[in-house]
Amino acid sequence: MTGPEEPRMPQRGEIARDTRTNCVGKVTGNIGGRVCLRPIRGGLEWEVPPNKIEILALSEGLNGAIAAKGYRECSL
Repeated sequence: MTGPEEPRMPQRGEIARDTRTNCVGKVTGNIGGRVCLRPIRGGLEWEVPPNKIEILALSEGLNGAIAAKGYRECSL
């Protein structure tokens, strides 16, 4: 029997959603076990625990798809 799987750490440049806030951003890196996201159009980075990240397919990261799914691009 195996334990729960660790979430895959997203790679720099991937588009991801912060499930706590429903905000979408571009991954800029991983620091101290946390994922750093920056709004797609630029702005301040924020840190997210890896278990609160949903990695999106590239097509989902486009603005129309973000709006259609109810995600939002945040500027923090």
